[in-house]
Amino acid sequence: MNLVKRSLLLVLISTFFVSCGGVKQRITDVQIRQTVENMDAILNLDAKLDLGNIYLPDLEQDIDLPGRGNIGTVKLGSDFISVKVNLSELVPSLETNGVLPNGAGLPLIGNNPVVVIPVRVKNSYIHVYVSLVPGATAIGVTIPFKELDRIDRYSAFFPPFNIKDVQAAAGLYTSETAGESGIGAFFNISNIISNGVLDTESGLIYVPMLGDSSESYEFDYATRVNSDEEQKSIDSVLYKLHRQKSTLSFE
Repeated sequence: MNLVKRSLLLVLISTFFVSCGGVKQRITDVQIRQTVENMDAILNLDAKLDLGNIYLPDLEQDIDLPGRGNIGTVKLGSDFISVKVNLSELVPSLETNGVLPNGAGLPLIGNNPVVVIPVRVKNSYIHVYVSLVPGATAIGVTIPFKELDRIDRYSAFFPPFNIKDVQAAAGLYTSETAGESGIGAFFNISNIISNGVLDTESGLIYVPMLGDSSESYEFDYATRVNSDEEQKSIDSVLYKLHRQKSTLSFE
């Protein structure tokens, strides 16, 4: 492969979810739906991905909340991520200030109160993030993959973008510590949930809000940019995964 073609591949692969500058968007479709089951408010997120010749593993895993039981599911396929979560079970006592698995700040959510739900898969944890705060409701998911541990550098690149009128931020987080590298996506759901009310086909459903009801929270669109050395390490690993037509896996 000549140098020009290889360089173009690196740009397309390493940016993963970049939305601007003419680079192809890695998230190609998103659907966020609200439903009602047994008088509970259910949020369904489906995201379609295009990661070149890098594929996600098949997975269907329950989301279990300590003391509450099953509150949803996480599903993965070769080119999609699907999250279903019962918002009515996310009581304010569960709120915290969350971070990415590598310790970096949360895209969109920032320091806003959030419920972080770990979902165990083998020796790894998928994390689902739900921030139901006035003015800045959001949902996110991070998924660790052992192949990305080869990058062996700290980074967190989550550029914001818009898709189908949904504001989002998605990308790649990495670490020098095994198990703390993966992909993630975060979505603004303020058009679906406003002031604790979820508008569904079955009518209005009230959901518990987090944070201070008298405060108006804001989204965090700050984006950390990788250094040249960080990007070089990321490029090298992702290019090899792409060439090998790899399916990512868990620890």
